[in-house]
Amino acid sequence: MKANKDAEKIYFIVQHQYIMGFSGPIEINQMAIHEAMDLYNVADRIGCFEKVLNVSRTMLSEDKEE
Repeated sequence: MKANKDAEKIYFIVQHQYIMGFSGPIEINQMAIHEAMDLYNVADRIGCFEKVLNVSRTMLSEDKEE
């Protein structure tokens, strides 16, 4: 599914663009997601944005559990 491939590509591009707090990463930089979607001309921007946010939040949650 192309929408998932776009979200995967964008996530891998921005996966290290986190906003940092005193105890580590707290949220992915949403502006980096938008810039990457612009760069790669993603058609379904809202869907891609939501998928990237969901993946990044899952990764942050799993990281905090460790």
